[in-house]
Amino acid sequence: MKYYTLKQEDDPATFVEFWARRYNYRDEQIYRENIKRPLTPESARELFAWKAMLMNSESIKAGNHPFVKTVILNLDRFQSLQLNTPEDANNFLTNELENKGMIWKIFTLHIMYPDKYPIFDQNVYRAMHYLQTGTVKEIPSKNCDKQTSYITEYLPFYNAQGYYRDRKLDKALFSFGQFLKIPRERAGGLQANRGGFKADDKSFSDSAR
Repeated sequence: MKYYTLKQEDDPATFVEFWARRYNYRDEQIYRENIKRPLTPESARELFAWKAMLMNSESIKAGNHPFVKTVILNLDRFQSLQLNTPEDANNFLTNELENKGMIWKIFTLHIMYPDKYPIFDQNVYRAMHYLQTGTVKEIPSKNCDKQTSYITEYLPFYNAQGYYRDRKLDKALFSFGQFLKIPRERAGGLQANRGGFKADDKSFSDSAR
């Protein structure tokens, strides 16, 4: 049985390569086919359904999901905005899509500017915090705190790692963050089954982003 231990001397590229290989998210091809610009109502709908997986995907595809309907109604205007800096992104998150969930608002930013604004969720937050502090911490519960964390913590952290093609850095952080959620008594020597991670193969849970 092979176990992977995160060592201080491991370079970031080694970490990214190892954990990106263990990324297992359903229908990744849907993301790749629809993330290309320009974003259309159809491709936006497909991307939101991909993110939601089984939870809300049917209502999204049917055009009945309130958040996605609002995004699509405003899509042309959103894409005309100049969102080139973290300050621009912060203003967008503050002023648009009022009273909506912050994770979905950030995903809206991502699908409009996939190379500039990475996906943000509980798993990548958990990974970032552990890599910075050596402790596990869950993503803040309040929208305002999620927004602050994304703009002031996650964007600088993500951009500092350098550029990786095909979202490899995002995939690595997502996989590592999933692993950190496994209860210590189940994780053993970095091993689990469908509920988590097994270092010998690509098994990982299909939790929604």
